[in-house]
Amino acid sequence: MTSRGWRLVLRKFPSQVFLIPQGTGILSVVLHQLDYQFTGLKTIAIILWFIAFITLFIFFITYLLKAALYPRDFCHAISSSTAEAACLASISISFTSVIQMLSMVVVPSWGGPDWAKATYILWWINTTMALAACFLLPPFFVRTLHAEGGLHHAFTPVTQLPIIAALTSAAGAGTLSEYAMLSSQQKLPMIIVAYLEIGVGIPIALALDTLFWARKYLPWEAPVDGFSVQTPRHQVFVEMIMCGPWGQGSFAMQGLGSALIKGAFDLGGFIRMRRFNWGS
Repeated sequence: MTSRGWRLVLRKFPSQVFLIPQGTGILSVVLHQLDYQFTGLKTIAIILWFIAFITLFIFFITYLLKAALYPRDFCHAISSSTAEAACLASISISFTSVIQMLSMVVVPSWGGPDWAKATYILWWINTTMALAACFLLPPFFVRTLHAEGGLHHAFTPVTQLPIIAALTSAAGAGTLSEYAMLSSQQKLPMIIVAYLEIGVGIPIALALDTLFWARKYLPWEAPVDGFSVQTPRHQVFVEMIMCGPWGQGSFAMQGLGSALIKGAFDLGGFIRMRRFNWGS
């Protein structure tokens, strides 16, 4: 391929490619945590983790080059395409799964306290990215939806990706609290911020679900000028994104609850944990 061809590829490089490490990373976490294990399943999970990390690194560097070398194309893409803007949140989602596997594989086996501290720092960096996506991307959606023909034409479940980023970050806090070698002082702020992320993400996800189903099924959304609100067949998979906030939210609450039950932090003056013997 000529240099002109590479430049064209770089200019057109989409943020949707981050869905690849996102799905691969989440799959690696799921396989690693399955209760029903067979010989080699954890190895498969680790291989998928490596693939997720490598693809995330390559795609992220490439996308940064696009933003640096072609800032006009970059700004035009995220301000005129809802999918382009929303998939930026997939960077944080992918990074969370990488951090989770780091805490479950490296820290307990040979990483020790130094790697535990590294995962802790990486989680805070990633949480900042997730919250930035959660609060900064929706204003872009207002502009992109208008550019694509309005809510009637362009509103899809892809707008929930920033919410999934925040909820996945919260789930990562539960994983780190259980597997990483963190002190009580480190776990406490993580858990508090994670519950705040759940409190932000779930209500917004409910609101976006309501808007999406209202758009599809209310009678005034009949086809106009030959346009139907039904999702095209080649894009039906996008509707699966609607499962994301509820799956990650429930996983986050389960992980955080498990961390609290196991005594994620010592009894202290700020938050005191009391153990009750139910039924006694």
